[in-house]
Formats: sequence, C-alpha cells, structure tokens
Amino acid sequence: MRALAGVALLGLWQVAAAAAGNPSFVPAPGAVWDQLLLLSTTHDGIRGYGGSLLVEHLGVSLRRILIGSAIGVAGGLVLGVVLGTVPWIRVVTEPVVTFVRALPPLAYFSLLIICTSSATAGAPGTSPCGTTAARPTTPTATTAPPAGSCTASRCAATVPSAPRRTPTAEAAARLQKYCVISIFSHPAILCSVGRVSIEGVSEGLRERKKRATRIALSWAAIRLCAERGLDAVRVEDIAAAAGVSARTFNNYFAGKGEAIAFRHLERVRQIAVELRARPASEPLWEAIANASLTRFGLGQEGEMRDVDVQQWVSGLRLMFAEPALQGEIYKADAQAEAELAAAVAERTGTDLVHDLYPHLVAAAVGATIRAVTGHWMRAGSPAPITGLLTDALGQVAAGLPAP
Repeated sequence: MRALAGVALLGLWQVAAAAAGNPSFVPAPGAVWDQLLLLSTTHDGIRGYGGSLLVEHLGVSLRRILIGSAIGVAGGLVLGVVLGTVPWIRVVTEPVVTFVRALPPLAYFSLLIICTSSATAGAPGTSPCGTTAARPTTPTATTAPPAGSCTASRCAATVPSAPRRTPTAEAAARLQKYCVISIFSHPAILCSVGRVSIEGVSEGLRERKKRATRIALSWAAIRLCAERGLDAVRVEDIAAAAGVSARTFNNYFAGKGEAIAFRHLERVRQIAVELRARPASEPLWEAIANASLTRFGLGQEGEMRDVDVQQWVSGLRLMFAEPALQGEIYKADAQAEAELAAAVAERTGTDLVHDLYPHLVAAAVGATIRAVTGHWMRAGSPAPITGLLTDALGQVAAGLPAP
C-alpha cells in the first residue's frame, strides 16, 4: 500500500507539473531527480555545485548550525547572569532584549541569513551579498566579485553578463535592494534604546501594555489562589480570569508561584520609579514614604471594595504558607531590593558598588513592607494596609525609638 501511495503521489506530481506548464513553479519529478544527481556527483568536469558536492554543503550547514547553537547557548548564559546581577546593564539592555523577544523568528531569519552569508564572499558562484551567480557556460561568462563592503552596485557587478538575463540573474538583480545596508537603513529598523519606535508605534506604550498584562495575571493568580488554594488553581484558570490565553500566561511567567511573587516585585519597582520622580528637595525617608503610598496598590485599590477581608486574609495566610511559593517570594525580594537600592543610590549620590548605604535603605524598606504585610495578615484587621505602612515607615525614619 505504501508503494502504491508513493507511485500515486509521483503521478499526481507529474500531472501537476504538466498542467502548470512552467518548470520554475512546479518542476517535474524527473527534473528534480536530474538536479539531485548533478549536485551530488562530478560531471563534465564540474564537481557538484560551486565546486562542492551536496553532502559537503550539508556538512557545512550542519557545522554552522552547531557552532551557532553553541555560541547562542554560551552567550545566553553569560548574558542572563550579567542581566541578573548588574542592575544598570539590565536597565540599559532590557528594552532591546524585550523588543527582539517579541519578534517572530521568521521576521529576522532572512536578515541573519543575509548578514552571515556575506562571510562567504568570493566563493565560487556567490556574491558578497550572498546571492548565487549562475553557473558559467564559458570561462569568460562571469566577472570576479570585487572585494569590499556590500552595496547595491557590488551586488549587481557579480551577476553574470550574458546577452539574455537568466532567471538566476533576474533573481540576483531583484535581491539588490535587500542588501544588508539597505535593509538596516530602512526607517522601520532604526530604533533607540529605552523607547523604540517602529512605523510610528511607541515602544513605551507597548511596554506599558505588557506591564499591565503582567499585573493583571499576577492579581488573578493571587485572587484565585487565595479563594481556592494554590494546588486547586490551574494556569488556564488564571489566564481566563485575566482575559488572555494560557499561552500568553506562559510567555510572561514560568508558573503560578512566579506570577504571585511578581506583584511584590512590581510594587517595589514602581516605588523605585516614583522615588526617582519625587522632588529633590524632599527628604529621603519622606520621599520613600510618599512613593510607597502612591504605588503600593498598583492602581487596583478599587478591586478590594466588595471583598470579605476576613476570608481574604485567611486565604492569603494559607497561600503564603505553601513551601512551593516561598522560594519565589525570596527570589522576588532579592531582585526588588536590588532595584530599590539603585534608585536610592541615584537620589543620594552614593555608589551602588562601594557604598553600603543604598543597600541598607533598600533592605530596611523591604523588611518594613514584609513586616507590615505579615502583621496585617496575622491581625486580620479590616483597616487599610496603607495606614500600617505609613506608621511603620515613620518609625523606621525616626530610628525605631522604643515604644
């Protein structure tokens, strides 16, 4: 049956090739077989294609894939460690990394192929732009590719000169406008770090939308897990509550624990942003208190109006007691304190590496937020948590005098 199916497929292929009437669009099976033999053998003094057999071309491609994978893995590990440990490098590179991550691979694979193929300039049958020249029929059918950078004129110079332009030459001429310089000089590709503009779309707005999605997913995870318990909530439930797909959730978070811990991380990030925006004349601890009160609720204060506080606090206590969640909370704490320390160092003019002060302040603020949250959950008080936070930060600013 398989043999009959194969024969039938070849027959349909032959019929389609005959009906198309143009071998450039639908070549016949025999023509494909003939080309395979030409590429795989030595004939009429010509060895394969470009002086190499097909298996050798496959070997070169496989070697490049393996080398590229090794470079990508090693570079990704180094970049991940650097971004995770050096805050200012993360601040500078995160917009670019986020922009590239959002692109589908097919959008930039062609650019990478053009860029990397320029390394084979001067090879038989290729141009500096990576376009393939037609196979020569006479020793004088082609001109030697000039050395130097890839420009449209150089690309055109490598196309074989012949009385009639061959299909390959036509394709090479059409590829002139896709040289690397032309592609990367297009306005759609130009961008600036921190706020990328593509065809008039602001990267700042896009980042705000992504942040809002993360906050919504994190809040949905906390609300559902507080109501049902951590183990009873699925990723699909959280995504549905936030109005997105489960795939979107997985693009933002590795799991429920990371989504829940993100709220604390984003809260401290927003406090750091607000702290940088506070007037310079405002004392440090007053600025920290005002920034904390302004950004503590992440703009979702109104969602707690109709919630049973006692039931809500009981659910939170059970959720945060889960060992699987505590590790994510500790990790978020460390990252949050590092980002707040950077903001304190900028405001006070201290050095983030050599001075202890910004780290002490950030650790004190982080410990205050944790203590206030824990006290609020233990007491189960219906009083707003912001009142406790104001009092606690005031005590810390006063040097924690004895009661």
